[in-house]
Amino acid sequence: DNTLPSLDGSSPITSRVAPLLQAGGIDGVQGLYLKQVGGPVLANLEESFVYEPASSIKVLAHLYTMTQVQNGAATLADPMQQYTNGPESCPDPAQLGGTEPLSTTLQEMMWHSDNDRTRAITDRFGDANINAFGVSIGMQSSQINHIIGCGGPVPDQLTLTDAGTLYEGVANGTLLTAATQATFLSLMAGK
Repeated sequence: DNTLPSLDGSSPITSRVAPLLQAGGIDGVQGLYLKQVGGPVLANLEESFVYEPASSIKVLAHLYTMTQVQNGAATLADPMQQYTNGPESCPDPAQLGGTEPLSTTLQEMMWHSDNDRTRAITDRFGDANINAFGVSIGMQSSQINHIIGCGGPVPDQLTLTDAGTLYEGVANGTLLTAATQATFLSLMAGK
Protein backbone atom coordinates (compact mmCIF):
# COMPACT_ATOMS: atom_id res chain seq x y z
CA ASP A 1 0.00 0.00 0.00
CA ASN A 2 1.51 3.29 -1.15
CA THR A 3 -1.09 5.54 0.46
CA LEU A 4 0.17 8.07 2.97
CA PRO A 5 -1.76 8.60 6.20
CA SER A 6 -3.78 11.78 6.66
CA LEU A 7 -1.60 14.86 6.81
CA ASP A 8 -4.21 16.93 8.66
CA GLY A 9 -2.48 18.88 11.42
CA SER A 10 0.98 17.99 10.11
CA SER A 11 3.90 20.37 10.27
CA PRO A 12 4.60 22.40 7.11
CA ILE A 13 7.73 20.31 6.45
CA THR A 14 5.80 17.03 6.78
CA SER A 15 3.05 18.32 4.48
CA ARG A 16 5.66 19.32 1.90
CA VAL A 17 7.88 16.22 2.03
CA ALA A 18 5.25 13.48 2.42
CA PRO A 19 3.90 13.76 -1.16
CA LEU A 20 7.48 13.61 -2.45
CA LEU A 21 7.97 10.31 -0.66
CA GLN A 22 4.83 8.91 -2.22
CA ALA A 23 5.81 10.17 -5.68
CA GLY A 24 8.84 7.86 -5.63
CA GLY A 25 6.59 4.93 -6.51
CA ILE A 26 8.17 2.69 -3.90
CA ASP A 27 5.94 0.01 -2.42
CA GLY A 28 5.65 -0.15 1.34
CA VAL A 29 5.54 2.44 4.08
CA GLN A 30 7.35 5.73 3.64
CA GLY A 31 8.35 7.71 6.68
CA LEU A 32 10.38 10.64 7.86
CA TYR A 33 11.56 11.95 11.18
CA LEU A 34 13.32 15.27 11.55
CA LYS A 35 14.07 16.52 15.05
CA GLN A 36 16.23 19.40 16.14
CA VAL A 37 18.90 18.16 18.56
CA GLY A 38 17.62 19.19 21.98
CA GLY A 39 14.55 20.74 20.39
CA PRO A 40 11.22 19.98 18.80
CA VAL A 41 10.23 17.45 16.17
CA LEU A 42 10.12 19.41 12.90
CA ALA A 43 8.66 16.73 10.65
CA ASN A 44 7.31 13.25 11.24
CA LEU A 45 5.45 10.63 9.29
CA GLU A 46 5.16 6.96 10.27
CA GLU A 47 7.97 7.59 12.77
CA SER A 48 6.75 4.81 15.10
CA PHE A 49 6.27 2.21 12.34
CA VAL A 50 8.41 -0.84 13.14
CA TYR A 51 10.33 -1.82 10.00
CA GLU A 52 12.95 -4.42 9.16
CA PRO A 53 16.08 -2.25 9.10
CA ALA A 54 18.57 -4.36 7.15
CA SER A 55 21.92 -2.65 7.78
CA SER A 56 20.66 0.50 9.50
CA ILE A 57 20.45 -1.44 12.81
CA LYS A 58 24.26 -1.84 12.72
CA VAL A 59 24.65 1.62 14.25
CA LEU A 60 23.21 0.25 17.51
CA ALA A 61 25.95 -2.40 17.63
CA HIS A 62 28.49 0.30 16.79
CA LEU A 63 27.30 2.59 19.58
CA TYR A 64 27.21 -0.23 22.13
CA THR A 65 30.76 -1.22 21.21
CA MET A 66 31.98 2.37 21.55
CA THR A 67 30.40 2.62 25.01
CA GLN A 68 32.37 -0.51 25.94
CA VAL A 69 35.55 1.21 24.73
CA GLN A 70 34.62 4.40 26.59
CA ASN A 71 34.00 2.42 29.81
CA GLY A 72 37.31 0.51 29.56
CA ALA A 73 35.74 -2.90 28.88
CA ALA A 74 37.34 -2.98 25.41
CA THR A 75 39.97 -1.10 23.42
CA LEU A 76 40.07 -0.24 19.73
CA ALA A 77 43.25 -2.33 19.51
CA ASP A 78 41.59 -5.51 20.85
CA PRO A 79 41.94 -8.43 18.42
CA MET A 80 38.67 -9.39 16.78
CA GLN A 81 37.90 -12.63 15.00
CA GLN A 82 37.77 -12.15 11.26
CA TYR A 83 35.23 -14.12 9.26
CA THR A 84 35.74 -14.79 5.57
CA ASN A 85 32.24 -15.47 4.25
CA GLY A 86 32.25 -12.18 2.33
CA PRO A 87 30.97 -8.72 3.27
CA GLU A 88 27.49 -9.15 1.75
CA SER A 89 27.06 -12.77 2.79
CA CYS A 90 24.99 -14.53 5.39
CA PRO A 91 27.84 -15.40 7.77
CA ASP A 92 26.23 -18.55 9.16
CA PRO A 93 28.09 -20.69 9.67
CA ALA A 94 30.92 -18.23 10.10
CA GLN A 95 34.10 -19.18 8.24
CA LEU A 96 37.08 -18.36 10.43
CA GLY A 97 39.97 -16.24 9.24
CA GLY A 98 42.63 -14.37 11.18
CA THR A 99 42.19 -11.44 13.54
CA GLU A 100 42.15 -7.67 13.16
CA PRO A 101 41.87 -4.70 15.54
CA LEU A 102 38.42 -3.79 16.84
CA SER A 103 38.75 -0.40 15.14
CA THR A 104 39.07 -2.10 11.74
CA THR A 105 36.09 -4.34 12.45
CA LEU A 106 33.93 -1.33 13.35
CA GLN A 107 35.13 0.72 10.39
CA GLU A 108 34.41 -2.06 7.90
CA MET A 109 31.02 -2.74 9.50
CA MET A 110 30.02 0.91 9.17
CA TRP A 111 31.85 2.01 5.98
CA HIS A 112 31.00 -1.02 3.89
CA SER A 113 28.04 -2.47 5.80
CA ASP A 114 30.09 -5.66 6.19
CA ASN A 115 27.98 -8.54 7.54
CA ASP A 116 31.05 -10.59 8.53
CA ARG A 117 32.30 -7.73 10.70
CA THR A 118 28.83 -7.23 12.19
CA ARG A 119 28.75 -10.93 13.11
CA ALA A 120 32.14 -10.52 14.80
CA ILE A 121 30.78 -7.58 16.86
CA THR A 122 27.56 -9.36 17.85
CA ASP A 123 29.47 -12.56 18.69
CA ARG A 124 31.89 -10.61 20.90
CA PHE A 125 29.38 -8.40 22.71
CA GLY A 126 26.11 -10.37 22.41
CA ASP A 127 22.81 -9.44 20.79
CA ALA A 128 21.07 -9.52 24.18
CA ASN A 129 23.52 -6.97 25.62
CA ILE A 130 23.21 -4.74 22.56
CA ASN A 131 19.41 -4.93 22.67
CA ALA A 132 19.30 -4.22 26.43
CA PHE A 133 21.54 -1.20 25.86
CA GLY A 134 19.16 0.05 23.16
CA VAL A 135 16.24 -0.17 25.59
CA SER A 136 18.30 1.59 28.29
CA ILE A 137 18.83 4.62 26.03
CA GLY A 138 15.17 4.80 25.03
CA MET A 139 15.01 2.61 21.93
CA GLN A 140 11.86 0.80 23.00
CA SER A 141 10.81 -0.73 19.66
CA SER A 142 14.12 -1.78 18.14
CA GLN A 143 16.22 -4.92 18.41
CA ILE A 144 18.52 -7.35 16.67
CA ASN A 145 16.77 -10.71 16.35
CA HIS A 146 19.03 -12.73 14.05
CA ILE A 147 22.46 -12.82 12.43
CA ILE A 148 22.51 -9.72 10.26
CA GLY A 149 22.67 -10.66 6.60
CA CYS A 150 20.84 -13.95 7.16
CA GLY A 151 17.22 -12.93 7.60
CA GLY A 152 14.65 -14.19 10.09
CA PRO A 153 12.68 -16.08 11.03
CA VAL A 154 12.05 -13.14 13.38
CA PRO A 155 13.01 -9.90 11.60
CA ASP A 156 15.22 -7.27 13.17
CA GLN A 157 13.25 -4.18 14.18
CA LEU A 158 13.84 -0.42 14.13
CA THR A 159 11.70 2.73 14.18
CA LEU A 160 12.62 6.19 13.00
CA THR A 161 12.03 7.62 16.50
CA ASP A 162 14.39 5.04 17.99
CA ALA A 163 17.05 5.85 15.39
CA GLY A 164 16.52 9.53 16.19
CA THR A 165 16.98 8.79 19.91
CA LEU A 166 20.33 7.13 19.21
CA TYR A 167 21.66 9.83 16.90
CA GLU A 168 20.45 12.67 19.14
CA GLY A 169 22.12 11.06 22.17
CA VAL A 170 25.39 10.88 20.25
CA ALA A 171 25.06 14.44 18.93
CA ASN A 172 24.19 16.06 22.26
CA GLY A 173 26.89 14.25 24.22
CA THR A 174 24.63 12.30 26.57
CA LEU A 175 25.76 8.88 25.33
CA LEU A 176 29.44 9.41 24.58
CA THR A 177 32.22 11.67 25.77
CA ALA A 178 33.52 14.20 23.23
CA ALA A 179 36.58 12.06 22.42
CA THR A 180 34.56 8.85 22.02
CA GLN A 181 31.95 10.73 19.99
CA ALA A 182 34.67 11.89 17.57
CA THR A 183 35.93 8.31 17.17
CA PHE A 184 32.37 6.96 16.78
CA LEU A 185 31.70 9.42 13.96
CA SER A 186 35.06 8.93 12.26
CA LEU A 187 34.51 5.17 12.15
CA MET A 188 31.21 5.86 10.33
CA ALA A 189 32.55 8.44 7.90
CA GLY A 190 33.18 6.29 4.85
CA LYS A 191 35.49 7.13 2.01
